[in-house]
Amino acid sequence: ARLQQNQDLTFRRADLVPVLYIRYDRRYFETPRGVRVTLDRDVRFADLLGSRHLRPWGWARSSRAVAEVKFAPERRVEVAQMLAGFPFSSQRHSKYVLGLSFFHHVNYL
Repeated sequence: ARLQQNQDLTFRRADLVPVLYIRYDRRYFETPRGVRVTLDRDVRFADLLGSRHLRPWGWARSSRAVAEVKFAPERRVEVAQMLAGFPFSSQRHSKYVLGLSFFHHVNYL
């Protein structure tokens, strides 16, 4: 069904079903100048799509750690210089989409 502009989206609880369980260890850091970093490690996924149980069975584990850096726009150059020495690349990332790809529900490159 196609949505019309300004159409109200409402969901009943029965319409919503869990599809993925995501578990990870998160650490928080902040520099004295207000740059905040979260580091997610030991990221694990369990497929719930089509399951009648909310209890996850069969964990899949990602070998990646995810660092998210948040800062005020005026700190952009400073943060870029700070990150230039790190051995990783900056890119968009979604733990949800990565988890779905582990169970072949989506393709994620």
